[in-house]
Formats: sequence, structure tokens, C-alpha cells
Amino acid sequence: MVPAGHMTDPWLRVHRPRPDASRQLVCFPHAGGSAAVYRSWADELPPTIEMAVVQYPGRHDRYAEPLPTDLPALAADIVPAVLARAHRRTAFFGHSMGATVAFEVARRMTAVPDRLFVSARKAPSAAAGPVPPVSQRTTPDDDEQLRHELRRIGGASPAWLDDDELWALVLPVLRNDSRMSRAYHYRQGPPLTCPITAIVGDADQAVGPADAARWRMHTVGGFDLRVLPGDHFYYRHSLPPLIQLLSSWGSRASQPTGKVR
Repeated sequence: MVPAGHMTDPWLRVHRPRPDASRQLVCFPHAGGSAAVYRSWADELPPTIEMAVVQYPGRHDRYAEPLPTDLPALAADIVPAVLARAHRRTAFFGHSMGATVAFEVARRMTAVPDRLFVSARKAPSAAAGPVPPVSQRTTPDDDEQLRHELRRIGGASPAWLDDDELWALVLPVLRNDSRMSRAYHYRQGPPLTCPITAIVGDADQAVGPADAARWRMHTVGGFDLRVLPGDHFYYRHSLPPLIQLLSSWGSRASQPTGKVR
């Protein structure tokens, strides 16, 4: 089992503590994901950035806890843990479902993050498109259809998609997160004041650049759209440019231009 990382509280895992770092990056996993997904990223970030990853209930070291069923309520539960670490400049990164969780956390905070990175996810206010990501689809009655969808968007390793025993272990969390994501309804409110950078893979069959561009409506703090090589989980093949992007926030070169890059 991959170690969960240093536990700062029930909600956050710090895989590589950097108490002297001037900035921090808080990551929010995708549907079915856990804090372990980002373990290798901590070593790639510069020493000036400490990475903390949200550990949702019901997985890994929180396996015995009930799975969350309401996304806004989940976000509200995460807020105090993030605020307790708000003594440093902070950016959020959320992938797929995690982007929506990160957004809902940000809009509930008294001290908003310096930047919100939203990855492979349609804007909260966007209507469902013809090919929504698996975390937004109506959960199939046939679990084999869910397995098919994960294969289609590149959402899992064939090793456990093709292994019935491994699939049975991960299916309850995937099914739950899909239902929670599907039930989410955006409630209108003031836009964020921090910049938003939306990131999408150029071969993503679930979320395209036009979908990601609608995130600009959710901030008055500036917006950027970045397109990287890869599918819905583009970072498996494009981690170096993503790490460079996540490392540059706060610099003049990282200021939003409104252009697709």
C-alpha cells in the first residue's frame, strides 16, 4: 500500500513536509481518488512550495468512515482544515470532481486562495454536454458500463480494470463519488476574487477547451486556459509542464492573460 503521507489533521496529507516553504499547494483528488494519487508530485515541486492533499472520507487511512454523499457539505467540512493552514500564500488544484470541490471550498473561505487551478472539469454553471465526464454521468445500473467509461476516458490502469477482485474493491468509492457529483447543483453566488486557471488535455473526450473556458464566469480576478497533451488524465503524460505551471503561480509570468496557451 502507498503510504498516505504525514497527517496534519483528518483532512490533509503532506507527503513531503516543508515547514519553511513560503507557499503551499492544496490538491483535491478526482472521483474515486485519494491523497496517494499526488504522492510523487511533492518531490517535483520546488522547495518553496509545500503540497497538502485532501483525503476524502472512506478511502485509505479513512476507510472506516462513511463516504461523503453531498458535495457542498463535503466542501464545508474541508474549509476549517484549509483555513488552519492559511498563514502562507495558497493555491488550490482540483482535478475532475476535485475541481468542483476546490471551487466550493474557495467560495466558503474568509481568506480566498491566491489562485484556483481547475483541471479537466466543466464549469459549475455549465449545462451538461453530450459527452460529460464519468464523474458527472448518471451512474449506470450496469457497473460494467462504468468500467467501460473509465477505459474510454483513460481513467484507470488496465491492471485493475481487468481484474475483477481489484475492481470490486474500488467500485463502491467510484460509484459513490459519481452519484455525489451527479447530484451536485451549482447555487449562484458572488464570483471568486482570485484568478482561475483552467487546464484541459488536448485529447480529453469528456471536457474540451470550450467547456473549460466557461470557468471565466466564476471569477473577477482574471482567467487563463491552458491546453496540455493528453486525455482526461493528461498529467500522466504531461506532468513536467503541469508542475511548471503549478510552480509558477504568484510570479509576473503567471499572471492571467485571458488567452489559450
